[in-house]
Amino acid sequence: MPRTDLYASTRVKSYLLLTSIAIITILGLPTSAHAHFSYSDPRIIHVAEYGKDQSVILIRMPAPLALLPDDWQGSDDTRDPPFGLVQGDQTVLNLTAVANGGAAMREQLNKAVTLWAGGRHVGTRVEQW
Repeated sequence: MPRTDLYASTRVKSYLLLTSIAIITILGLPTSAHAHFSYSDPRIIHVAEYGKDQSVILIRMPAPLALLPDDWQGSDDTRDPPFGLVQGDQTVLNLTAVANGGAAMREQLNKAVTLWAGGRHVGTRVEQW
């Protein structure tokens, strides 16, 4: 093999190696990610028999699903969210208001949990959160 062919072959292999390393490095670098959740489905639901003719249903769901009104427009909405606390330019969940929400919290959660059985709406009663 002439020397120029060997040089060209080595140069192509070096180029491919460096290009592969660059691509792997770029794809492997950590990147930031942002997520937006809207109308997420409940995450965990447990149903258990409670007495002879009752059931208890334990539901774990994201707070926005339970606490925000159905017509909520996200960052475009000008209303303060229920149980929200404005901190600077952000609104966060007011955990004290949630813990001490009493009747207002119970009413909001009863609206968020709607059950149907046999094609009929079944009344719900939120007992704790």
